[in-house]
Amino acid sequence: MRNFWKNEDGNTAMIFSVSLIGILAAVGMAMDYSQVRSGQSTLQAQVDAAVLALGKSGADTDDERRDVVMGSLLENGYVPGSYIPQFSVTDDGAIRVWASSDYNPMVMGLFGKSQVKINAEAESRIAKEAAVEIVMVLDTTGSMSGTKLTSLKDAATGLVNSIAIYDDAEVKIGMVPFSNYVNVGTTSAIRNASWMDVPPDESYTENYQYQPTRQTSAGTPQTCTGTETYPVTTYNDGVAVTQEQTRNTGCSGGTPATYENDGPEETRTRTITNTWHGCVGSRIDPLHIRDSDYSTRVPGLMNVYCANPLVPLTVNYGDMRNKITALSASQNTYMPAGIMWGQRVLSSQIPYDEGTLVGTNERKIMIVMTDGMNTMYLDGNNHTASDPSDPGHDGDMNKTNKDTEDSCDVAKAAGTEIYTIAFEVTDVPTKKMLERCATDADHYYDASNSQELISVFRNIAAQIINVRLTR
Repeated sequence: MRNFWKNEDGNTAMIFSVSLIGILAAVGMAMDYSQVRSGQSTLQAQVDAAVLALGKSGADTDDERRDVVMGSLLENGYVPGSYIPQFSVTDDGAIRVWASSDYNPMVMGLFGKSQVKINAEAESRIAKEAAVEIVMVLDTTGSMSGTKLTSLKDAATGLVNSIAIYDDAEVKIGMVPFSNYVNVGTTSAIRNASWMDVPPDESYTENYQYQPTRQTSAGTPQTCTGTETYPVTTYNDGVAVTQEQTRNTGCSGGTPATYENDGPEETRTRTITNTWHGCVGSRIDPLHIRDSDYSTRVPGLMNVYCANPLVPLTVNYGDMRNKITALSASQNTYMPAGIMWGQRVLSSQIPYDEGTLVGTNERKIMIVMTDGMNTMYLDGNNHTASDPSDPGHDGDMNKTNKDTEDSCDVAKAAGTEIYTIAFEVTDVPTKKMLERCATDADHYYDASNSQELISVFRNIAAQIINVRLTR
């Protein structure tokens, strides 16, 4: 009897059996719960993706919207027939996508829960794609000649190529090359526009007096004992260029050539031609830094050459690349005109109206690049080169630099985002001016060589691309 009461094998087996059933039920229910959670997460992810795809699609019929929803679901693992998705779009652009699926549990059914309903829904609004418009305001003055201009072409083309990859966004790009003046082109539409004031091209003859002469003596050369080299400094768009030249020394003797009249004075005729090459001056202060009141028209300048013609906003990236390749360098620097014509290109009003109306979900971007300081000042409708040796030079340039900053302020006040790039600029005041022109410190770049310039344009393109085009 004592041995019987001490034997616990049967109790252990019974207790273990009862416990095992509970353990297995708990494990099975945990597995069911995990499957439900996994199914819920998957369904929610599919519905979330579908509502975003529908919001961005632009589909405007139920059939098109259904195709977008089903296409998104299939891309995200939807098994046809596993559930029936539903969607709705209200008149004010509110979107809702929802779905329900059934899960048949393995264990919970044994306890009376034969089916679990999994629900998911997501809401959004129809995304209104922001209109992105970019204008490149590029210094093509004489100091940009050579490798600097080549680097600029590479950099600007790289930006266009980066944007072109995302051409489904239809990002518009324009370009304003500038030097002493800006060139708006010579098409009849531009020349005859209400905002332009261009005299007609003309040719006329005029009389002048000419005195024929003849040489009576060729003269004799000097006798020189040696030569020497000496430095000669000239200015190319404000950049001092010093070169060595050679001259004779210890010279003596020699006589000049002599001439005498060869008959009576004659009346001769010559032809004078006035032609417009697309260059425009500035309107009177303060309209020279305004994009308004074109009842005061823009003056066209006759017999003046300047930068390559500007390019209005376009999505024809191939043509833009060709225009960049055609850029050439000459003349001096007047930044206010470049910046103001950049703003006019971005505008939705005359002189150029390709831009999107401000306040209609747009993003307007201006990229200003220069390699040096201003070298011209406003003189009536014209821009006059300022001689650094002239006592009034600093005052002239201070006014031009202020006009540059004011032009940037006008553009920023109109909602334009401005990037500025100082390319191999050594003048500290010019760098500070460009930094103040930029939207903020992060929009200002100091490129000290060609590789950095290309990198800067690449970085700006990346920033434009990485910012979502929807607001």
